Amino acid sequence: MKFRNLLIGILLVGIFVNVGVVFGEDVVKPEWAYHLGDWASAISITPDGKYIVAGTGGYGGNGDYKVYLFNNKGNLQWSYKIDGKVESVAITPDGKYIVAGTWFDKNGNNHRDSEDYGKVYLFNKDGNLLWSRNLNPTVYDVSISSDGKYIVVAYSNKLSVFDTKGNLLWSYETYRWIYSISITPDGKYIVAGTGSTGDYGRVYLFD
Repeated sequence: MKFRNLLIGILLVGIFVNVGVVFGEDVVKPEWAYHLGDWASAISITPDGKYIVAGTGGYGGNGDYKVYLFNNKGNLQWSYKIDGKVESVAITPDGKYIVAGTWFDKNGNNHRDSEDYGKVYLFNKDGNLLWSRNLNPTVYDVSISSDGKYIVVAYSNKLSVFDTKGNLLWSYETYRWIYSISITPDGKYIVAGTGSTGDYGRVYLFD
């Protein structure tokens, strides 16, 4: 009797699991999918979901490093080939400006060396490159204010803020590498997070 009850229980669980999977397939479906030339290493979307920006450049990838802009119908608006793996991307809420940060692995060893270099790129909505800056040895993260007036870049142990024209407004150097940054929509506050192997991390707030 116990064996029979156990068998019935197992069958019921199987039925519920299968039904759940079927229901999940019916409910959860992607609107679209787009095949990229390399790993999707960075991605962002506007608050209204109208524009999606993606960057490629995974470890062991084939070196097809680009920044892509899509609309929410899955149509490619433009793509731009760049130097190095895209580490981070950001887009303004209106989709007017797109910023990307990269790392060029010069030795091809998937290790960040002093010979490597990073770049930050600013594009407009039409895919035109407005400016780029070399920031050695690697860019970890980027962020942009809602109006596009302030572009924040974390590279190595430095944080730099540029304006829309590419002018450096100010820069700050920490004792540890900066891995993550964010800026408030109005550009009033900037936060940065640092870390180091075998050591502690810190959070910095700037205004």
